[in-house]
Amino acid sequence: MNEFDAVVIPGGGIDANTGLPQPWVCARLDAALKLRDQAKYFIVLSRGTTHKPPPKDREGFSIDEAAASAKYLLDNGIEDAERILMDRWSLDTIGNVFFARAMICDPMKLKRLCVITSLFHMPRTRTIFDWVFTLDRREVDIEYVVTPDNGMSAAQSSARTEKEQESLRKLVVNTIPSICSMGQLANFLFTAHGAYNAHPVRKMVIAEEKDEAPEKENSEILESTY
Repeated sequence: MNEFDAVVIPGGGIDANTGLPQPWVCARLDAALKLRDQAKYFIVLSRGTTHKPPPKDREGFSIDEAAASAKYLLDNGIEDAERILMDRWSLDTIGNVFFARAMICDPMKLKRLCVITSLFHMPRTRTIFDWVFTLDRREVDIEYVVTPDNGMSAAQSSARTEKEQESLRKLVVNTIPSICSMGQLANFLFTAHGAYNAHPVRKMVIAEEKDEAPEKENSEILESTY
């Protein structure tokens, strides 16, 4: 019997030049690889971030963080791709945890988890997992593993830690006390959270206006796409 139903690795960025996970994310993935004989699944989290566009692959398609992390695991010792479950929806840590639970762990009845993340990221990550995974009185057993802030200078690590602490303070004071169920959390994410609600699309530019009308063939292609 496996010690863990799943090892969970939150997203943390992709190198725009290589398309590979950032060094601090690789440290998380390396720690996960050490548990390959103790876990049934590996859950890699995050589509990306709202702060900058995703890097592209050679064919011009966006690279999801979860896909980059999955490739790293497959390239470094996980032979069975079916053991890797990808969250290709979330855009921040709260979303990481919500989608991990709602889309993967609850439907698949995964209750014994090991969450691995970086030193700077762990306090807020642990708070969010403990909060989200116990909403609606869900029973879950979560173990946490901390990894080093590889690839960061001492100043960068300190700055990220300070930012995380401020985000955690706001979360504990403003958000957690007002949300007591998964339904309330879903409502918060999709109506009030800037990464998931519809308000930002008001500013979205679909395409630049052109003087000439598009060719008929192209118009038909576009129309059939939507």
